[in-house]
Amino acid sequence: MKLAFSTLGRPDWNLHKIVEKAAEMGFDGIELRGLLEDLDISRRPEFTTELNKTKKLFAERSVAISGIAISARFAIIDSEEKKAI
Repeated sequence: MKLAFSTLGRPDWNLHKIVEKAAEMGFDGIELRGLLEDLDISRRPEFTTELNKTKKLFAERSVAISGIAISARFAIIDSEEKKAI
């Protein structure tokens, strides 16, 4: 069985440290569920403008991305919040 951990468990680690620690501790992969202050990794340079650098980081350490986790919200109860969107 292959093992992975979620970035949600270490919100204070940057991507380099996450990948380094995963390799060091023998994990096969990482589930991406946010990075540092962002739960939406699509806003991070590591997954946009610096994507090639990120791919190289994972490949060099033989760590895979086991999944990309997101959250979904199906209802907004607060009327003020509804007006804002």
